[in-house]
Amino acid sequence: MLEKGKQIQWFPGHMKKASIKIEEIQKFLDFVILIIDARVPFSSYNTFLFDSIKSKPKLLLFTKCDLADDIKTNERIKYYESAGFLCLKIDYYDKNKRKKIIDKLNLLVTPKREKNLKRGIKRSIFKGVILGIPNVGKSTIINVLAMKSLAKAANMPGVTRNVNWMKINEELFIYDTPGILQPHFEDRDIGAKLALIGSIRQDILPLDYLYNFLIDFLKENYADSFRSYLNHDLNISNVDIINHIGKTRVALLKDGKVNFEGAIRLLLNDFKEAKIAKVTLDKLC
Repeated sequence: MLEKGKQIQWFPGHMKKASIKIEEIQKFLDFVILIIDARVPFSSYNTFLFDSIKSKPKLLLFTKCDLADDIKTNERIKYYESAGFLCLKIDYYDKNKRKKIIDKLNLLVTPKREKNLKRGIKRSIFKGVILGIPNVGKSTIINVLAMKSLAKAANMPGVTRNVNWMKINEELFIYDTPGILQPHFEDRDIGAKLALIGSIRQDILPLDYLYNFLIDFLKENYADSFRSYLNHDLNISNVDIINHIGKTRVALLKDGKVNFEGAIRLLLNDFKEAKIAKVTLDKLC
């Protein structure tokens, strides 16, 4: 088991390098796109990174909504909107999603556009950055905005050298970044949630901690769906639940014993693919 209070650290060198680059280009930014995983709308908000750019107009894009609890996603969006954020829920099957994102970005840059018009600047260029933790669909958003071409604009005059800005349209340019996590998590449950959705490697945490966290959460919050998934009553221990999954859904080992680890990994994978239920792991504060 994971020791209580133990910090979880997962901050590879490329994340630190990207964080430094974002600091370098901050003064050139006109807007910021923050990618939020709807399954973990608070745990995927990287306070280490996002709070360092508080002064920039921000758009929160909620991704993976098809895997999250619809009612809770809408509640979390209202929470962020009440805090002053511009938000948009992304449906990957929506053919108009690119236009919807650009319309929101235009709202963000309208004050600067109007200011430039008063100064006699008829054609403005606005630069932004897209940020998110790993595995929240950031690359998909980039492809949508760049119309899958990933066309890159040349280094722009007056801007830090060796930064390639991808062109969205004639006005909007964006700088992509790798997924960046916080250097460490004081709350071990946040680490568990991020491991469950695949934002950090599951093997960073003990498997018994992960499956116990998930089963306890499902029993408390999605009991009916979990009971239907198992086709069994929930009034048994977590170990017995894993054994039940192993006996009914996973091939037995050569000696006839239950493949316990295989059953755990099946449970974790089925959760990630929303085969148990459309789940939101973060509760409202």
